[in-house]
Amino acid sequence: AKFEKLAILINNQLTKHVYNLITWLENKQKERDQQAAADRTAKHKTVDPTVARAKVLRESRYIPNLILKIETLEKDLIKLGKRIGQNLCEGNKVSISRDFRIKFSEELMDKLREDEDEESDNDSDDSADDSRIQ
Repeated sequence: AKFEKLAILINNQLTKHVYNLITWLENKQKERDQQAAADRTAKHKTVDPTVARAKVLRESRYIPNLILKIETLEKDLIKLGKRIGQNLCEGNKVSISRDFRIKFSEELMDKLREDEDEESDNDSDDSADDSRIQ
């Protein structure tokens, strides 16, 4: 009974506050980056690309790891709940959808569109051949 209460408390309180913390951290990070960019442009300075890359890699690994840990906890609670026959995910807040966007260049997007057009043309040609055979 105590473990069930703990699981419900985690689902109701902890995950909600963690997701709010993540959102707040992302907003602060964005503000800090914008301020730093404005300061650099005012001073006419540029950032060394290797330093910028290292900073991005260092800062970008924590939030996805935290989200992975939360999702693993939820998965384990679901498995345990099924095993003991109780719903340990009662009141579980659905995880916030986080997207990690991949930025494509215009060249690559044009190439992908061409490939899709070729595939759709091939599919329509195949269906026409199938109708002739029957």
